[in-house]
Amino acid sequence: MGETCLVVNSFGWEKREIVSLPQQLAQEPEAKKAKLNGAQILQVQTQIALVDCVPFGFQALEICQPQAPVTLAEGPDGDIIILENVHLRATLKTGVLTSLVLKHSGTERESIAPKSSGSKFVMFDDVPLFWDAWDVMEYHLETREPLSVPGGGVSVLERGPLRASVQVKVPISSHSHILQQIILDADCPYLRFETTLSLSIPTI
Repeated sequence: MGETCLVVNSFGWEKREIVSLPQQLAQEPEAKKAKLNGAQILQVQTQIALVDCVPFGFQALEICQPQAPVTLAEGPDGDIIILENVHLRATLKTGVLTSLVLKHSGTERESIAPKSSGSKFVMFDDVPLFWDAWDVMEYHLETREPLSVPGGGVSVLERGPLRASVQVKVPISSHSHILQQIILDADCPYLRFETTLSLSIPTI
């Protein structure tokens, strides 16, 4: 007997979402592999696809086509990157989100104020009076220090049609950094951020 790949939805409403496919599907005979038309292979060699699933249930894997592919466009100098799908358009400048336009019913609405940003990392210097492992004093707010992304700190990972993503590396010190992926999937109404902190503090 053959094996069937199932998708499961534990929510009480129908879901359409990008999922990662099992690696063994890529090794199936061509007749079965034809069902994977519309899938995208990521740089990490993971295969993703857009699928629907009924509420509180499961069904056999059947790949859907998005309303429109997600796109990634770069400015002439490479410092501006635009991610766009049918729901929104996100603009990144040197790895920082400077514009997020929501597209609904033929209208567009900007959600970030002028001269502001939506994903800027900042650090605060805190010198607590007591319990230095967890105490935070009010005056630490006066030490706000924005972190900047150096040249070469932004790289494009995926360009669509199902997923577009950008990786941003922000140094904290000579030993530590923040690594963030900014991800937009086709047919997805929100922008996703996956952030990893690599922290190394030398012994004093």
